[in-house]
Amino acid sequence: MTRGSRAVATAFAVAACHGGHAAPTPEDDGAAASTVTATATSTATASAAAPLDASALGVVDRAAYAAYTSALVRGRRATIAKKWADAKAAFTDALRARPNDKRALAERGYAELLAGDTDAARTDLEAARDTDDNALAAQAWFNLGLLGQDKDGGASDDTLADFWFSNQLHPSAAARAKIAGRSICPVSIDPKHAAATHASSWLAVAKILTSGVKCQAPKSETDAKALAETPGLPVSGQGTFYVVRSGTLDLQNCVENETHVVQTRGADFWVYPNMGTGTFTFMVPTQPAVDLARFGERVRASATISWTDETIMCTAGDASNEVFACRGDPGEEPAGMAHVPLPPDYTDFFLDGATHEIVSSIEDHASGRFALAGDGGRPVTLRPDGDGAAIAGLGCARTIPFQ
Repeated sequence: MTRGSRAVATAFAVAACHGGHAAPTPEDDGAAASTVTATATSTATASAAAPLDASALGVVDRAAYAAYTSALVRGRRATIAKKWADAKAAFTDALRARPNDKRALAERGYAELLAGDTDAARTDLEAARDTDDNALAAQAWFNLGLLGQDKDGGASDDTLADFWFSNQLHPSAAARAKIAGRSICPVSIDPKHAAATHASSWLAVAKILTSGVKCQAPKSETDAKALAETPGLPVSGQGTFYVVRSGTLDLQNCVENETHVVQTRGADFWVYPNMGTGTFTFMVPTQPAVDLARFGERVRASATISWTDETIMCTAGDASNEVFACRGDPGEEPAGMAHVPLPPDYTDFFLDGATHEIVSSIEDHASGRFALAGDGGRPVTLRPDGDGAAIAGLGCARTIPFQ
């Protein structure tokens, strides 16, 4: 199993409710079962970075929150009753009230998993796997592992990495059993080739990049070339490579824009596929930083992006004034919105300027979260090794060929 690079991440959390829960903890190992365990999960712990005083939090729309929690309850009941279509509809209602919400994405993904809708489940769980609540994130990674494993229990390297993530974030007997005795390299490798698109000028490049998006297209060759954000990287015999964003000239209107690498050689321009999509949240960009470097006979484009976890915080509705990440439990009162920075994710793309293709990509969610080096560097390292890349660090010691 391989995966393409992730563009924009939204965070994920699996919620508990009194009297039962819709999504299992890894300890349950229940996602593949035909029934749902009807016992309450442990309560989620608030992030250490979250404020304890509700007055420090942002405002929450209480009417929208009430609609959201009502939809969650309906979805959980439908999931326990094995009414998957009803569950999905209810969690979709929750997402309308609270777009990109972690819990709603998580529980919809779990209902889709149980229904056998694996593509939809993977989309929701991958969109929801990053959160500062480690116990909830562990459940997301565990369910992704269940999606990826074979019917006989066999697992690819990527699937083993999912179980590894789950156990690292919140150790459990079920996750430990999945990876027992196995050597884990917690990165995802996608060896598929992706072709670049040809253009004959910077204006033609800009037209490709602004097609189908809200960004305003440049009107002149000079303005179009200004989309290139960094000085070019000349590579002998292959031309010059530039990092280019579709929305650089129109940040006010282009709420979301993509990052590409453009290779130029005379009048030949080659637009490589998207290497990361950025958004603006409260006018703070989450656009990836993309660096170019030579990598043997190829070019390596390294994308680094950091996220902000937007979490609804609640109180228990009593005099304790304890503030915690909302679970959708009865009696909770929304106290406000917390914005917690998450560790960075890394994706490396390897470009072949002779064939005008991405020849491989590597996703690394582990380096930022688990083992930043003492100098703040990335512990997973990549170096050229013949016609491939050698990966080392965080248990990795392998070479992937560029096929």
